[in-house]
Amino acid sequence: MASRSEQEDKTAKAKEWRREMQEKLKQYSKAPQLAELQIKLLDQMVHKLKQDRHEVGVQITEDQSELQWVEKEVNEIKSKYDPLVRRMTERKQQRDELVQQLQQFEQSFQGVIESVRDRIKVTNKYDSTFQRKAASESLTQSRGFSTEKGTTASHRVASKNRTLS
Repeated sequence: MASRSEQEDKTAKAKEWRREMQEKLKQYSKAPQLAELQIKLLDQMVHKLKQDRHEVGVQITEDQSELQWVEKEVNEIKSKYDPLVRRMTERKQQRDELVQQLQQFEQSFQGVIESVRDRIKVTNKYDSTFQRKAASESLTQSRGFSTEKGTTASHRVASKNRTLS
C-alpha cells in the first residue's frame, strides 16, 4: 500500500509527463509528416491514463479493506472498553459513598471523643472531691475533731466578723 506522499509523488510525475507530452505534440503538430507520431503519443498518453486509473482503483480497494480492518478493530476495542468504563463509573460512585460514610464515622467518633473527654473531666473532678473528703474524714477520725467551717472557735469568730462587716 502506498503512502499519501508516494501517491502525491506519482500524481506530480504524471502531471509532469502529460505536460511534456503536450509540449511535444505542439512542436510536432507543425509538421504534417509527424501526424503518425502524434497519434502514437496520444495512444501512449491514453495507455498511461488507463494504467493510472487501474492503479488508483487498486489503491482504493486496498484502502477500503484497510478501513474495514480498522473499523473491526475499533469495534472490538469498544466492546472491551465500554464495560470497563461502566465498572469504573460504578467504582467511583462506591468510592464517593465510602468517603461520605467515613466522614460521617469520623464526625461520630469525634463526638464520642469529646464525650469521653467531658466524662474524664467530670470523673477527675468527682474523684478529687471524693479524695479530699476521704482525706478530711481520715484526718478527722485520727485527730478526734473536725476542722470544717464553723466547727472550731477560730472559724466561728471569723464568720461572725464577716457577717458584721
